[in-house]
Amino acid sequence: MLPFLIASLILLALGYASFRRGRSLKQELLIIKGTEVANLVDLQSLVRHVAGEMGGGAYRERVALSGTVRCETPLEAPLSQQQCVYYKTQITEKYKALRTVKDSHGNRRKEWKTGRETLSKDEIQTPFILDDPSGQILVQPHGFGIEGIEVVERFEPAGTTNLAGSGGSGDRPEVTFTPRHDSRYRTLGYHYREEILPLGTCVYLLGELTDEGRRLMVRSPSSPPSGIITHRSQQAIIGSKEGRLRKTHIFSTGFFVVSFGVLIYGLYHVLST
Repeated sequence: MLPFLIASLILLALGYASFRRGRSLKQELLIIKGTEVANLVDLQSLVRHVAGEMGGGAYRERVALSGTVRCETPLEAPLSQQQCVYYKTQITEKYKALRTVKDSHGNRRKEWKTGRETLSKDEIQTPFILDDPSGQILVQPHGFGIEGIEVVERFEPAGTTNLAGSGGSGDRPEVTFTPRHDSRYRTLGYHYREEILPLGTCVYLLGELTDEGRRLMVRSPSSPPSGIITHRSQQAIIGSKEGRLRKTHIFSTGFFVVSFGVLIYGLYHVLST
């Protein structure tokens, strides 16, 4: 009975975790749907009115905005060399290594196993200006969930020994990766991936508008869920999260049902023996 009980509890825990994730997604979805995209001129007028009534620095409100990314001192993405306000870069080595494995009879033998190892990973953002038809506002992107545009996705076989690592804007030296080839390890190649938020990109933003410090800006909300900056539209984000929510409901229900079924089968097995 004990193995069935353990399996049932594991499935129950997975179901609960999936259920919790579903609740979180539902909360995010309600906030996105319930926050209409505003224009900056109306928000700026409202903030000035509140500042006149209560004094500056007191305004806090979750807002949705849409506009174009501007920045006078942009970053330079290390792989694509494009100017941007956000980049996420990852370089991964693909390799084959000789490992000792055991078969079903406990016999040991050597086998070549393929694996991956992350050699370099960076995620950098910088403050930028969001420009909509009615005005401009400063965005502090730290803490936001940022979805960039994929600009690099390639695999290069081993052979090039001087490969650019991460850094951006010349703030770090190149990282040199030397392929390894010996009797137990073989470098197959390097996988490069980079996504960025380039200048001039039209973005959807969900964050907190504040005049803290006497300067109007948008930052990530202090309470969950965190803010969103994405090149996709509000409707695209809603559709994506609705799809994920449906899958989460299916998984959580499935885990709960299977957990109950395993427990019942375990009881039947014990009672019938």
